[in-house]
Amino acid sequence: MKGCWKRFLSYSAVLFIGISLAACSATHTGNTHGKTPKTPGKTHAPTTPPKEVGGETGGTLSPDEFSGESREAYRIAEEMPEVIDRLPCYCGCMKELEHVSLLSCFVDEHAAGCKSCKKEAIRASELYEEGKSVEEIRAVIAHEFGKKK
Repeated sequence: MKGCWKRFLSYSAVLFIGISLAACSATHTGNTHGKTPKTPGKTHAPTTPPKEVGGETGGTLSPDEFSGESREAYRIAEEMPEVIDRLPCYCGCMKELEHVSLLSCFVDEHAAGCKSCKKEAIRASELYEEGKSVEEIRAVIAHEFGKKK
């Protein structure tokens, strides 16, 4: 009887350790059940966006929730959504997070943690203030932020 009890405890311990390691591994390898995690501060490698851009229906978060460059970028997205929605984002989110435009980055906290998104919005605002059309802004943004070949 004593041997059976020891065997039972040994198997239970092995099972417990195995399950713990599997759960820990899923957490550390970024397993989020098919969703790309948001990583504050991480700048993704530039990617080429799809040809069709726009159609974001969500409202942007309030710039008052942020500070510094983030506040400025969220303010721009809030004030000129018709321009920002027609621009692709080059951080990789259009593919990884299925964003439909640069404006999508500002409907949640994604842009706050992404230098590329913030810089694109700020640059777009500068170009708009210079009197550039959306098409011209899009061309400059593609040149400055798009994938370098």
